[in-house]
Amino acid sequence: MVNFPGNHLKFPRIAVILLTVIGMAAVSLVLLSTPEPKSDKLEDLAAFLASPSFRKLPEAKQEEYLKRMRPSRENRGEFRRVAAAMTDEQRRAMFENMRILHEKRRVEELRAYFKLSKAEKQEFLDRKIAEQDRRMAEFARRRAERENDGSRDGAARERRPSGEQRAAMRKTRLETTPPEVRDARQRFFQDMWKRRAETGRMPARGGPPL
Repeated sequence: MVNFPGNHLKFPRIAVILLTVIGMAAVSLVLLSTPEPKSDKLEDLAAFLASPSFRKLPEAKQEEYLKRMRPSRENRGEFRRVAAAMTDEQRRAMFENMRILHEKRRVEELRAYFKLSKAEKQEFLDRKIAEQDRRMAEFARRRAERENDGSRDGAARERRPSGEQRAAMRKTRLETTPPEVRDARQRFFQDMWKRRAETGRMPARGGPPL
């Protein structure tokens, strides 16, 4: 076999160039194929959260958009306005996508909770009880403000899910929640109720604390 000077260096150089080109093409393809909202406007963010493309994103990216969409005290009225302007199908899809992401987060919290020691569980429950009570107090305050200033208009009321729709959503959640998760959630609620009794705090009314 005859070895030509410099030929042994040519192949590695070509390989490096090819790998670099392929890598750049792959990165460009990912960037171009990653779905994004049209703009940072609340209307476009809401439409994006309601789209099938939103579910294709990694969870971390979904969380990022959810944080940008989450209404603050200042823009809560704007969020309600945008949600009310959506079609029923869009609004259901948006809230369902948000619910799925929240559910994943709650399941992760449940798993973490049952790995804690007794003392750590008590600290965790105390934080959750305080958070729940703050949320319920804030909800009561906002409801009183709406009733006083009449900002809760008829259109917003009409677009709220009916009792039948809420029952259907609860049925769907029940059917799509694994039995072990339902069992863990029930045990958590029992622990929270017991902790409230131990610390003399009346149970808050409303939704689940997780």
